[in-house]
Amino acid sequence: MFLGFDLVDISDMVASKVISAREVVSEVASNYEAKNQEIGAFVAVDLDRAFDTADRIDQAIVRREIYGRLLGVPFGVKDLEDVCGFTTSKGSALYRSDQASQTSSIMVERLIAQGAIVVGKTNTPEFGLRSETFNAVFGDTRNPLDLARTAGGSSGGSAAAISGGLIPLATGSDGGGSIRIPSAACGISGFKCSVGLVPVTPSKGSWIDLSSVGPMAATLKEIAYVLDEVVGVDERDFRSRERPFGLFYQYWASQRSPVRILASKTLGYAPTTPEVSKAFDSAVALVEAQGIAVEMVEDVLVEDPLEPFMTLALSYTLFGVEDDLKDSGWELIEPQTREWLGYVTELTAQDLLRAQGAAHEISKRVAEKMQGFDLLMTPTCASIPPTLIAHDKAEPADANWVRFTYPFNLTRAPAATVPFQLDKESFPIGVQLVGRVGRDLELMAFGGFMEALFSSVM
Repeated sequence: MFLGFDLVDISDMVASKVISAREVVSEVASNYEAKNQEIGAFVAVDLDRAFDTADRIDQAIVRREIYGRLLGVPFGVKDLEDVCGFTTSKGSALYRSDQASQTSSIMVERLIAQGAIVVGKTNTPEFGLRSETFNAVFGDTRNPLDLARTAGGSSGGSAAAISGGLIPLATGSDGGGSIRIPSAACGISGFKCSVGLVPVTPSKGSWIDLSSVGPMAATLKEIAYVLDEVVGVDERDFRSRERPFGLFYQYWASQRSPVRILASKTLGYAPTTPEVSKAFDSAVALVEAQGIAVEMVEDVLVEDPLEPFMTLALSYTLFGVEDDLKDSGWELIEPQTREWLGYVTELTAQDLLRAQGAAHEISKRVAEKMQGFDLLMTPTCASIPPTLIAHDKAEPADANWVRFTYPFNLTRAPAATVPFQLDKESFPIGVQLVGRVGRDLELMAFGGFMEALFSSVM
């Protein structure tokens, strides 16, 4: 935990002058110096800028000229997202030499407006396409829980920075599990909102119907607190939605117990390792011991929906970068990325529509399976995070380890992950909680209950 406090406490302490924003940024600087080289969470920082911002906040607090629910809270920005003054490299040599952005994303704007302090950019795989955070420009992001393992992806830099205690808050995006996977891998909680709840600044190549952006922090308490400041309509995003009728923080605090849970250890196609299987069984037993009815099923889906997911995700990505790949651009991207994007150049409009139709059918099936249940509970990942590989000598990690998350980008349902640890010697797993479509607040309330329950035995 950063400074021994959560971000809610940090903001309150800065506002009441118990500590100064400068002292908070000093802690960031110290953590960065001590830890970032071995973890590889940040790819760019500007501590001078952060200190200047902190000084302005401290002075405004003394003069009683400032208000914000995130005063003095330092945060990192995933390197797929714009923040004024930093280059958005997208983890690629194709963009690493671009000029610094002149604008910030809508979410970053809203965080800054509440007094949060930008520290720098966090690592991501090239174009956010891998489930392990590695790229040829900045290298690996290592898992703070075990430096020999990946931090997951694609928001791995953000998750590792939080789990490693470098910062309390970061931004993330989740188009196929990119918040949930690294959160689970690094032993923290994560939350994927319904698409449009947190608005995005439109850009060519956005994963239109798949991806949600949102804050990342160690606990659902902190995530809920920040979500209340970043949700709501923005005219720049035609998909953006009105604020929910209620506050995430209040729903989290209710820690509402679900009554009936549908649980699946495979979703019908994704076997788990014995380690994850044993931990998940223990988590289910703990839930049942609270008097909650849990029904185990293994036919949530008929087959792995990887093909329609990859068709959509890679088509969106290629559309975003195709102009920059002309001439020598293809030679600047990584071989695996080149292979994937080359695959979708052969697809037709019919293939894309077929994939969208498959997403609709999957959503209908999941909704039918969940009738009468408060939520669906699965492992977040099929194994603990893989060990790091020599990227020039070995194949990528087995994709089986992340086959539990992308179905719920296809369905557009909100989904969370909360950590569960079988015992002190075992690696924590993530337990995925999938809510009903549009029921983000409800899922946060259930998530608060489940997180507190699991943390009581960790």
